[in-house]
Amino acid sequence: DVYKRQVVDITELVNFQNELEIKVRERTAKLEELNEELNEFAQSLVHDIKEPIRTINNFSELILKNEEISSSSLKKSISLISSASRSLEKMINELFEYAKLGKESSTMSKVSLDRAMDNVLKMLHTMIKETETEISIPDELGMVYGNNTLIIRVLQNIIENAIRYRKAGVKPKITVTFKKTRSTLTLTISDNGKGIKKEHLNKIFFPFVKVDKEKSEGLGMGLAIVKKSMEIMGGKVKIKSKLNQGTQVSLTFRI
Repeated sequence: DVYKRQVVDITELVNFQNELEIKVRERTAKLEELNEELNEFAQSLVHDIKEPIRTINNFSELILKNEEISSSSLKKSISLISSASRSLEKMINELFEYAKLGKESSTMSKVSLDRAMDNVLKMLHTMIKETETEISIPDELGMVYGNNTLIIRVLQNIIENAIRYRKAGVKPKITVTFKKTRSTLTLTISDNGKGIKKEHLNKIFFPFVKVDKEKSEGLGMGLAIVKKSMEIMGGKVKIKSKLNQGTQVSLTFRI
């Protein structure tokens, strides 16, 4: 009996050691992944923020050093400085918004998707009107479990992207559908836009990833904010896209 107990004890000790080693490897891999993301963040942040600062400095010096600058040149320089300042402000706001996710009070409750969508459409009214975007939404989307502020932020990012990354010369069309199960509601937002290259899909939700640098003024935080917001609410986000064939974003909420 004593021998058997010793064998059992040794077996349990070996199992515990193996489990501990697995956990250590998993945590080490996670730390390495986070470290890689941090390095990518630092490089991207420095590069993206330097550009508008350089623009501001260059044109400010041009104005200060050139005593005989014409009125039209002055206006153009000030306009470029103003544009660079706005870009810099947007980058800082995106970074701050992402950093505070999960730290701010995120009270969960039943949220009306219809009201959240109405708020988003009101916020994007000018953009929708100017681009002549067509949006098809069911009469009633229903209630989900989450945070109203986060849901509005998620919907705004996705719909704004669908309009911004439209095909040249083609009016944006956005279709919203949903599917319910006993415990979830999946909201799908489809567009007829430019689509995303296959090689970019795996990284699309990473912070600081910009698929279309010409159209993106910020840090490429929009979809990273969407993913983190959905995770905070216990939900999921998936994306399907083909180049020149549009994009489909599915948001799965608890109900």
